[in-house]
Amino acid sequence: MYRWLLVAWLFSGAANAAGIPLTEREVEVPDFGKIAVGASTEKLASVLRQPVPTPFSPSACFIFSPQGMAADTGLSFVIEDKHVTRINLDYYGAEPEPLSIRTVAGIGLGTAEDDVMKAYAGRARVEPDSGDPTWHYIYVDGPGGETGLRFDTDGSKVKSMHAGEYPALNYKQGCY
Repeated sequence: MYRWLLVAWLFSGAANAAGIPLTEREVEVPDFGKIAVGASTEKLASVLRQPVPTPFSPSACFIFSPQGMAADTGLSFVIEDKHVTRINLDYYGAEPEPLSIRTVAGIGLGTAEDDVMKAYAGRARVEPDSGDPTWHYIYVDGPGGETGLRFDTDGSKVKSMHAGEYPALNYKQGCY
């Protein structure tokens, strides 16, 4: 089983609540390398050492889950116009909460919703899930509002995490 560590979901020119400079938007995949939001599909294929499918239409949106890894890690990439527009972590493994997956601010899957709000105080906004208002989307925008983070919660704990560019960060179901 692969073990993934979310090293950083970061934004140029900003600082998190702890005052740590945020300079990049990337995840590091141990034994593979770093993958950034905005990376080309060629870069993604090179880092993962596996081909990334080419859709019929070059501008098509699709979800790419690395072969042999997605079931254990929940890692997937939203690809649009041949570049990564969002990185998703939706954990489906046997362990209840993979504690090794964290943002720089210390937020991971299973983190209490209140702790997300404290970690990103003054920067986080909450929206209800239109399908189930007890669930929430917590957004943290990067400088200029072109990129951000989204934490999906069940109203209590983080269930999914996303880093990406807008509008891809707003997609609730895949590319929509």
